[in-house]
Amino acid sequence: MASMDGAIEGTSVNRLSVVMAAALLTSVCLLPAMLMPYLIGAVALTVTPDSRQLGFVAAAVLGGPIALMAASVLWVRRFPWRKLVFGGLALAALGYLLAAGAHSFASVILWIALGS
Repeated sequence: MASMDGAIEGTSVNRLSVVMAAALLTSVCLLPAMLMPYLIGAVALTVTPDSRQLGFVAAAVLGGPIALMAASVLWVRRFPWRKLVFGGLALAALGYLLAAGAHSFASVILWIALGS
């Protein structure tokens, strides 16, 4: 049963497992931003875009996590977060793997946006 603030009874955000999961998730969410110079370089070598298109790549890398974090207040307590985290990580890995094999700029942007 949920309490007034939406939290499920019997759960605590002060448990070590919850704190560790939040720290891991934060690290994973920041990983694309930290690796952006490498991502931009790889895209530049693969599909030879112009500087404006490289800006689109950067926007795709950062836009997804920003939109997700902004919207998270609406759904974070309504869905099982463990399933969302594992599903999101699998989707991100798939998107970045498919982007690595893409040969056109449009497909690179599509897969990076999916991965982000």
